[in-house]
Amino acid sequence: TIPDPNLPPSVQNGLMELVADAVQTASLIGIGTHDILINDGALKGQIASVTIAEDGSGSSSTFLNGGMWIVKGAWTFQGTNNPFATYSNFFLWVFWLVVILSIGVVLPPFRTMRSAVWRGIIPAAMKDSAMSIRLHAARMKYSKSAVQLGSNEVEGSKDSKEEEENVSDAKRFATRGKCIYHINALFAGTLAKYTALEPRLLDFKPSQWTTAILVQLSEVTSRCVRIAVGIELLVYPDDEQSFLHHHTDQYLEIAEALETCAVAIQTGNKSLLDTVEEKLSKVREDESKYDPFDMKTRITEVLTFSKKWLEAMDINRTHQQIGYFAPETIHAFKQNFIPWYSVQISHYVFLYGVIKSLFEKSTWTNLTQRDSYALTRAIWCFKYTIGMTSLLAMSIYWSDYRQNFVVAPEDDPKRIIYSLQNGSWTLELTVLPQLKLGSIKKGILRMLGTIAGALSGWLALVVCEDTSFKFDYNTYGIVVWLTISSMIATYVATERGFAARISLSNDYAFGPIYFVLTQVIIVCYAYFYFGPDSKGTLTVNRMIANLVGILMAMVLSIIPPANWGGDPGHCRSMVKVQFKTVQQVLHLLLSCKLSDENGEPLEEDCQQVSNKLAELREKILQQCISMQLMTADLL
Repeated sequence: TIPDPNLPPSVQNGLMELVADAVQTASLIGIGTHDILINDGALKGQIASVTIAEDGSGSSSTFLNGGMWIVKGAWTFQGTNNPFATYSNFFLWVFWLVVILSIGVVLPPFRTMRSAVWRGIIPAAMKDSAMSIRLHAARMKYSKSAVQLGSNEVEGSKDSKEEEENVSDAKRFATRGKCIYHINALFAGTLAKYTALEPRLLDFKPSQWTTAILVQLSEVTSRCVRIAVGIELLVYPDDEQSFLHHHTDQYLEIAEALETCAVAIQTGNKSLLDTVEEKLSKVREDESKYDPFDMKTRITEVLTFSKKWLEAMDINRTHQQIGYFAPETIHAFKQNFIPWYSVQISHYVFLYGVIKSLFEKSTWTNLTQRDSYALTRAIWCFKYTIGMTSLLAMSIYWSDYRQNFVVAPEDDPKRIIYSLQNGSWTLELTVLPQLKLGSIKKGILRMLGTIAGALSGWLALVVCEDTSFKFDYNTYGIVVWLTISSMIATYVATERGFAARISLSNDYAFGPIYFVLTQVIIVCYAYFYFGPDSKGTLTVNRMIANLVGILMAMVLSIIPPANWGGDPGHCRSMVKVQFKTVQQVLHLLLSCKLSDENGEPLEEDCQQVSNKLAELREKILQQCISMQLMTADLL
């Protein structure tokens, strides 16, 4: 029915414009109720029951039957002021947001990610793995130079051998920790994949797909780091009977090669790699040294991809005699564009996978398997759905909740708007993290961020109120306030060091995030819609609606008891993968038959086992990638 005080003014005014012709026609007929067929406009084909008041005032009320035309109208009514749109120009806003996110990868710090990876992370990984090898060689005391290196780098008093060993061990452990960090950073070339859309692509003449080279360089470097750690952990100084004990010194040449590769990549000097090739050729030809870690092959791969990378980044070389439509250019452009395009559709692909899983038999059979934890996830989804549905039903069918969930005077003409917005804001804030601890901790941070953001937004409105401006607020002051306060909050929420390039802090980012969201929403609503007189009421209602939604999420997260909603099977799955992997490797090693003559394994069997282990290695690497994803999901 139009007019209706329960409708927001924008919706009511929009509907009155749509039925204006029908009301005019009924007014010409006279007093009473008339069914008028609307022949044109957005409501064409609808019947409007128009009642002309009998008091002669000319006032009227119009009734329209509900139906799918309302839903259709929200999508098809033209113009930027659609009365059924919850937010004006919503699709334009979404389109603008998608554009901003899409081009973000070519702006700092994403644009500088590539430089950070190949000038920072990869060379540091090479140097630390070389240092690990040198420290271990000094510990083994096989070469004079290694012993001297170990002695020179020991800090403190050199009179005490025990103190020297303690300092040396501390340095080894610190270097090992750095190596572990590099293994995680470079594993599977994940960081390198983030650099898919390189700035040179804007020239439309990329000579080759450099991302693939950087990914491969990251992977081979990561393998060298893993081997460096393995050498230290598996070769013991006191075990002189070990067949590895007398072959460790060969890795000093490889350590020097790693350091040279690191310097060459950092400086972009490809000529340094030529000297490395000469030294490595001698190391590879020396078959007297047993290399169970296959480090000679790995350092060769590092050298190969280092050369490829430096050649690819040599613009003067790669752009010679390459046309815009040459096959190499088209292929490179496609390969560079596909990963960026994949990011844009990744959410839709993920949604498709979720819908597809509902029609797979394994999804439902896993509910009965305890180790899958599918039932736990299903319960979490169920209680999340119940909570959201309950709040939605309250907003629709509980009139007292819909009309009275508001902090405003009874005679405030905007009271109904506040109450409707409070219900929707509470519904939006009822978001459940997957872990109970996460819900409580993040809930507290959300609450603190909401309160601080509401206070900051209110202060901005108070300080910047100025009737000389169009919207009664100093536009420049509002922009400066929001910029400075949001910048400070973002800085607090951002990780330190290289991690700042990737994401906000997983520990305390939710507080600053809600600070920024709350203050921006309050300021924008007051600036564009409610005006200076409503800034206090608007601030209080927004804050209360947020806090109620956050508390609702915290309560739902602990119901039922001991069902935290996350997937504790993550940890068990990772342990099982490690356990089964060790089982498979030991089973293959023990499957070698021993010779009846000397008790040694048969060469033919050893070759077969070696091939099977090589195949198993690739499978293990893929499982490790999955474990990385599970760890990120768990944290």
